[in-house]
Amino acid sequence: MVFPSALKKTVSSISRAQWVVIIFVVIAIPTVTILVYGLTLSDDSSSTPTYSLADKYGPVIYVNMMYRHGERNPDDTPPKDSYGDVKYWPGGFGSLTAKGILAHYHLGKWIAERYRHLLPADWTLNNNAIKVYSTDWKRTLMSAQANLAGMFPITGDASMWEGLSSYPIPIHSIPAADDGLLELSKECKKYKSLVLTSRASEEYQKIMREYQNVTDYVEQNSGELIKGLQTYRILYTTYFIEESRGFALPNWLGKVYPSPMRELAVSSHIWPTRTTEMKRLRGGPFLKEVLRNFHGKLNGSDSLNMTVYSAHDTSLSAAMGALGVFNDEFPPFAALFLLELRMTKNETEPVVMLWYKNTTSDPFMLHLPGCTAACPLSQMELLLEPVIPDDWDKECQGMSYENLTVLAN
Repeated sequence: MVFPSALKKTVSSISRAQWVVIIFVVIAIPTVTILVYGLTLSDDSSSTPTYSLADKYGPVIYVNMMYRHGERNPDDTPPKDSYGDVKYWPGGFGSLTAKGILAHYHLGKWIAERYRHLLPADWTLNNNAIKVYSTDWKRTLMSAQANLAGMFPITGDASMWEGLSSYPIPIHSIPAADDGLLELSKECKKYKSLVLTSRASEEYQKIMREYQNVTDYVEQNSGELIKGLQTYRILYTTYFIEESRGFALPNWLGKVYPSPMRELAVSSHIWPTRTTEMKRLRGGPFLKEVLRNFHGKLNGSDSLNMTVYSAHDTSLSAAMGALGVFNDEFPPFAALFLLELRMTKNETEPVVMLWYKNTTSDPFMLHLPGCTAACPLSQMELLLEPVIPDDWDKECQGMSYENLTVLAN
């Protein structure tokens, strides 16, 4: 290195003792600073590493997890859309993409790393440790398959498996007509009544009036009839997918996308669990199953360590909305919601911790309203009692749907 003459003279005049001090300042102090900074980061409650959580709250002994399927093609496109031909969508409308498959494969590897202690070393015991449910859609079933491939790679002597890359795990699907848990498509007359009442409310109608000019503009340019906030969710998803593929969006769309269309789409996730009774019928069945799974683990009636639910954005918002932890953001593809049961060191009080992993590398801790971050299971049950149905089928037999047409007009 060539020094300017003045600097060279200064450097040559520095004594050996002075050099020792300089080296300490340059190397040691920044190193200590980095270590201290690293320790500070480890206390961040939003993304605290699991190793420190186990020390503080005890190990995870059971986990319920729900995730959204990976990236997909749009289910359909608006009448005036430039990409309505299936040639733009390899695999067909609604199909999972290669990117979506890989996203779940890598998510599965992340899950396996986080919960390594819950997964058996012997592959013959896999079915004793995990149970997987999926809605009866190709994209959720394929997402679950890709996720499990990441979780259960062939290990040890791979030669006996003749090229098989992962251990097969059963996936249980629920027919749409019977699914009040994940797809939420099972008939519930009472809930339909509540939805129509909600849409007829002054608050809902005020939103639609405030954005009437947006609605008129979108209908005119897209050719899509907007029937409510749910239509904005469908349109926003379609345009988001087109944009993510690098397709040129129409010039007119720039006035309404991503905003305010995104905010209206997010509202469509909030309204289905707007009231306590709607929470009870919409997200309540899932929460009831989560608690049942926890108790099965605690009383020894179930050998499982985790239950997985492959579902949709609406499934996530329903479950999180019923808990009061929905973050008012559109659930991205492959978003993951974790409900962990931990046993404290003294083994006197199991606690539940909630986590949400969207597009970040680390999950964020969620706080159940009225409870601590590590919520005692008994307290969680008391807080959730108003939104847990005693008998969902009976509670759904409310006002006849045929008598509600006046509310829909």
